[in-house]
Amino acid sequence: MLRSLVGSEMCIRDSIITMYYELAKVFGANIKRLRKNRNLSQEKFAEVIGMQLKSVVNFETGRNIANSGNLQKICAKLEIPPAELFMVFPENPTSKEKIDNCMRILNYMSDEDIDISYSLLKALMNRKK
Repeated sequence: MLRSLVGSEMCIRDSIITMYYELAKVFGANIKRLRKNRNLSQEKFAEVIGMQLKSVVNFETGRNIANSGNLQKICAKLEIPPAELFMVFPENPTSKEKIDNCMRILNYMSDEDIDISYSLLKALMNRKK
């Protein structure tokens, strides 16, 4: 037999629901950012990641988050770590926020990608000399 939720249980349930919607907004903003960075329409992006246009729209508007199978498919097609889809990237980040975001991204890269990133940064520094 089902029982009613008591006050503290309702607070926990409401907190979980709120966290889900916040996470869906972050996920959606990152999907949109990645799509726009690649200069793709929603239709073309859906084609690239092998999903329906409706799914992309639902992701970008924060109505839905990809299940684990689709999340793996999206990350494989975009060649990104899953964590990148759940990171918060400020609209106009300060230099410190940019450095912090770079560090978070580097933590999910392979050794080979870290070596490439390091070489690029070194080349930028040498250019300024």
